[in-house]
Amino acid sequence: MGNAATGFFVMFSLIAGVVGAALAISGVNHIRSWTTDRLPAAATADTLDPHPPCHGFLLRDTSSSSM
Repeated sequence: MGNAATGFFVMFSLIAGVVGAALAISGVNHIRSWTTDRLPAAATADTLDPHPPCHGFLLRDTSSSSM
């Protein structure tokens, strides 16, 4: 299974994938029912979407650099 960091990387990658998929579905729902009242919620979902995968890549890079 690789080194000790592999299990953590897989776990955080799966969490990031689920969060990203949920936010993508939420974004499609916002686009479907587009009104000016929903713009703040759509902007929040758009801001949060790229963060979990970025944290997963940061965890991977920091764990591989310590070898």
